[in-house]
Amino acid sequence: MTPSGEPTPALSCRYGSVASTAARAYLCFGVVAVVLNSEFGGNNALYDGIGLSSFGLILAGVALNRPAAWRPWVGIAVSQLLFSIGDIAFGSGVASPSPVDAVYLGGDLVLIASMAWLVASIGGNRDLGSPLDAPPLTLVVGVSGWALFASSSMTTGSIGARVVAIAYPVADLVLLAMVVRLVFVRGSRSLSYWSLLAGVVVLFLSDAGYVMPATSDSYRPGGLLDVGWLASYVFFGTAALLPSMDRLVRPRAKHGPSLPM
Repeated sequence: MTPSGEPTPALSCRYGSVASTAARAYLCFGVVAVVLNSEFGGNNALYDGIGLSSFGLILAGVALNRPAAWRPWVGIAVSQLLFSIGDIAFGSGVASPSPVDAVYLGGDLVLIASMAWLVASIGGNRDLGSPLDAPPLTLVVGVSGWALFASSSMTTGSIGARVVAIAYPVADLVLLAMVVRLVFVRGSRSLSYWSLLAGVVVLFLSDAGYVMPATSDSYRPGGLLDVGWLASYVFFGTAALLPSMDRLVRPRAKHGPSLPM
C-alpha cells in the first residue's frame, strides 16, 4: 500500500489480472447458462442464479478494480439485485400487474440514476440542452408515443396494467438515451463500455418485446425474451469485472468539432 492508502502498482496489476480472468470466465459461464436455460424451456434456479451472480460480481468488480466513480457501479449492482428479486417472485407464480412490477420498475429507476451518474462522471459538464442530446431525447419521445398509441396493451386491461405496459419501455428508453450520450464523448471506448452498452440494449429490447402485441402473448419461458434479460445480467456483470470499467471512455485531446469513432 502507498502512504495515501492506495494499492501499489504491483498489487493493482494483480487485482486487474484476477478481474480480467473473472470477466472472461463469467462471460463464458453466462453464455452456457443462457443456452441451457433455453434448452430446458426455462429453469427458475438457473435463471435466478444468473441474476444474483450479476449482483455479486458487480460488487466484486468494484472491490477488485477500485474505480474512482464506484458509487454508480454499486447502484447498478443494487438494480440487478432488485431485478433478481422480481424474477424470484415472478417465478413463484406472482401475476402482473402486481407489487412485483414495482420492484422491477424500482430496479429500472436505480439503474437510470446510476447510469446518469456514470455518464456525468465520464462526459464532463455538457449542458443537457446541447444539440447532441436531441437525437436520444427525440428517440425517447417518438418511440414512447408509438408505444402509447400503437400498442393494444395501451387500450385493453386495467389502468394498472396499462401503466405497467408503458412504464417498462419508457424507463429503458431513458436509460438507452443516457448511454447514447456516451457516443458523443470524444475518446476511445473500452471493452467495459461496450459490455455495458450491450447490457442496456438487450434489456431494452426484451422489455419492449414483452409489451408489444406481436410478442407479449407469445412469451414462453426460455424464449428470446428470456435470452435478452439473462444476457443483460451477464453483460452488466462482465462490464464491472473488466479492469477497463474504471475508464469507460478515454478522452482524446480536442482538435476540432468532430464526432468520435
